[in-house]
Amino acid sequence: MKLYIFILFVSIFILKAKDSTLVKDEFLNNINSWQIFENDSAKSEISNSNLILSNKNKTPNFYYLREFNLNASKIDFQIDTKIKILNCEESKGIGVILCKNGINQYLVFRLNKLNYYKLSYYNNGKYQDLIDYRKYDYILKEDKNINLKFICRINSLQVYINDNKVIDLNQIRFDGNEIGFVLPNDSKIAIQYFCVKLINISELKINNKLNSKENLGPIINSKYNESACLISPDGKTLYVTRKNHPQNMGGNNNDDDVWYSTLDSNDNWSYIKNIGKPINNYGYNNIISSSADNNTLYLLNNYNEKGEPNGQGISSTTKTENGWGMPQKVHIDSFVNNSVYSAFCFSTNQNILISSIEDDKSIGELDLYVSFKKDDGSFTKPKNLGKTINTKELDFNPFLASDNRTLYFSTLGRIGYGSADIYSSKRLDESWENWTEPENLGNEVNSEYADLYYSIPVSGDYAYLVTDDKLENAQGLSDIVRIKIRDTQKLQATKLFTGRILMNDKPFATKIFFESLKDSSFNGFVNTIPNNGEFKIALPIGDKYTFYYNDLNFKKSEFDKIILLNENEIETTKIYSFKHEIKILEKYTILFKPSKYKISKMQIENLKDYLTTNNIESLEILAHTDSIGSERKNLKLSIKRAKSLEQVILQMNIKFLTLPKGESEPVKSNSTKEGRAYNRRVDLIKR
Repeated sequence: MKLYIFILFVSIFILKAKDSTLVKDEFLNNINSWQIFENDSAKSEISNSNLILSNKNKTPNFYYLREFNLNASKIDFQIDTKIKILNCEESKGIGVILCKNGINQYLVFRLNKLNYYKLSYYNNGKYQDLIDYRKYDYILKEDKNINLKFICRINSLQVYINDNKVIDLNQIRFDGNEIGFVLPNDSKIAIQYFCVKLINISELKINNKLNSKENLGPIINSKYNESACLISPDGKTLYVTRKNHPQNMGGNNNDDDVWYSTLDSNDNWSYIKNIGKPINNYGYNNIISSSADNNTLYLLNNYNEKGEPNGQGISSTTKTENGWGMPQKVHIDSFVNNSVYSAFCFSTNQNILISSIEDDKSIGELDLYVSFKKDDGSFTKPKNLGKTINTKELDFNPFLASDNRTLYFSTLGRIGYGSADIYSSKRLDESWENWTEPENLGNEVNSEYADLYYSIPVSGDYAYLVTDDKLENAQGLSDIVRIKIRDTQKLQATKLFTGRILMNDKPFATKIFFESLKDSSFNGFVNTIPNNGEFKIALPIGDKYTFYYNDLNFKKSEFDKIILLNENEIETTKIYSFKHEIKILEKYTILFKPSKYKISKMQIENLKDYLTTNNIESLEILAHTDSIGSERKNLKLSIKRAKSLEQVILQMNIKFLTLPKGESEPVKSNSTKEGRAYNRRVDLIKR
């Protein structure tokens, strides 16, 4: 049997309301974008306040379906429709159909003009009548309207004809996302009314651990449109994108500029200011992420050498003594975006990038993707986060919490309270494709209007977002609000580590690199603030870390100080200060992970810089291992580690002598993980 199908994909966010009505239409016009067409087999049109569907006797059944992205296995919903049968053979029934996988799996209710109705289920070739034809007292005539109501609960279904219950079945579970009509051949119906809505909105009131929204008032908001916001990891700086403000770079005609405000010790925000050039230009400007120390900002879109708009993508800018540096492009492998819209965020340690883009394999109009930082500072090709996260509509405005596992995002593809709702999901493994089912943050966060750009600082005390909700003290079209979070333990605990580097009692600019001693993994880097030498980085608790820094005279300096962050520490922030004399190093050390011998691109570049800066002409390569494994195996491993450096040194025409040491010369005890991490090394000694 050949079937003729039309599936209608629409954005339902325009008509969502507080009563969770997903769509409601009396067909006065086509504001809801019903598919209108005509061909040899079927026709659909809107005429005289009716959606008229016709099967032209070319196919046994004509299906007219509309997708709602219902998570019906967890949500109770109701369908109401009013139908007039204009033409149909008496023995054949017109139907209302609920589909899971198109017409491969569906539940269908049919009724005919002989006063009979039935309920059937079809699944991949197997057809079953759940209720065979039963007679109904009401006489169905062509000039009569039929009111149908379907109450679809998680494990039950009730069907009403003209307010009379005709079906009440338990243990029926419908978890599809398409609703529509089915017409037999040579039939025609007029749909006068159609409505789908939630009937148990409490199902959405989950994860409700937040107080009511607090509008930040005229200090932050204006009568213009505050269209985006981001709170810095330390919670002290709020970045706001403001649209069409007279003080924007282009005045009222300039779409969006970045503004900012800072928080003082009394929890008061400063009056918001335009951040100025080079971050702002005459294009669309937006801060997508901030490093933990607030010294590096990541910006939406690319800039040319003059600071002018230069296409889609992302850029970064670093704070200097004279203000923000010229934005530089952040390279993403095989970056493609078929949409004019995009959104991004970085993890707090800047190693993970979440993108909201559309490519040729996207599930919907905008999907969420993940990329990972490579040794050269660029990012891998975006990888789709999968169907648990992404829907067939817009999934956007991602924010990855400091635990690197909890993802917040706005979506138009799920049932919600308004035009765009904020959801959260937790990553289950390292594949970045397995996630918990996204949860709506509840009506304390989401409203009947758009709720966007959710972000929280490391401390987890407040959440910040943009909303069109007209709250008390509302200033403009959309405002920045914050919400006090009651339960700060819902995320994996992370602490903001703060340090200060002084050289000869004076601050200086450098990069600080952090490594976990649990598995010798790289946890990120930060830049010190030039005028005071301070740096900040967010680190998960329960681990030990070592760190080192780079400057112009040498490329790696190990500090003996080990940072231990554990659950028993009361302080949110610990401050350490160090002093180190600048000098030419006679020894340069490279550390390795267990059993590894290859060096990364970043290590190669650092090595080249060290050899060039210090005018090295001759050196010794002393390669070492820890004591795990046999002495013979470790000696071979130390030889491999030495050889991984030899090619770099040969390219620079430097003389060298290789001395594999194996496990024979540890610098620390091999009885601890921390000690073994220091012993897996290659020392370069200047001769």
